[in-house]
Amino acid sequence: QGRLYDMRADQAQREEVSTRFPGIRQQLKDAVERWKTEQQVGIQRPKRPFTVGDRDHHQTLLPVRDAQTTGKISRSNRFPNDAYLTGWTQASDLIQWPVEVRHEGLYEVRLWYTCAPENLNSLLELSFGGEKIRARVDEAWNPALQGAEQDRVPRQESLIKPFKPFPMGYLYLHKTSGDLRLKALDIPGSSAPDIRLLELKYVQNP
Repeated sequence: QGRLYDMRADQAQREEVSTRFPGIRQQLKDAVERWKTEQQVGIQRPKRPFTVGDRDHHQTLLPVRDAQTTGKISRSNRFPNDAYLTGWTQASDLIQWPVEVRHEGLYEVRLWYTCAPENLNSLLELSFGGEKIRARVDEAWNPALQGAEQDRVPRQESLIKPFKPFPMGYLYLHKTSGDLRLKALDIPGSSAPDIRLLELKYVQNP
């Protein structure tokens, strides 16, 4: 963070002394930048998709911690563990995962969700490679948040709640790479369901 301390005279690091030794501060800063440059030579950071339909594992779980969102959809917490997506109030917003389908065929789709009774009947659409399925969330499932009653101090991570699988149907996935997109085409209530993960299960050869 650019701070400088006299470790011989001030081992507790109470007095920041970079203004007294600007030359040493700049020397150390330059050394850090050189190290970063040297370490990153030859390193590429390609967009790595999530694999779907591995030959030995027909089930794929896509948690929302790995998803990309648009608009006002937000995570329940900045920490990924136990986080879920909430605040889906606009039909123009979407959730997507970059995926690589390794095994072409028909997949059973289940969406792990919660939904208050007053927010039922959102029309969801899942699409990939020109194929799409649609389903209305017609069953309420709205458990209370859990965990706070057992905390001795307020937690920084997200509180948890049990999510339930909603069967969206069957989607044909071609052997290719792209974005698997989840949209809410119609939101009759104040919001679409809260989402924890998307489950894909390979069921049939082409």
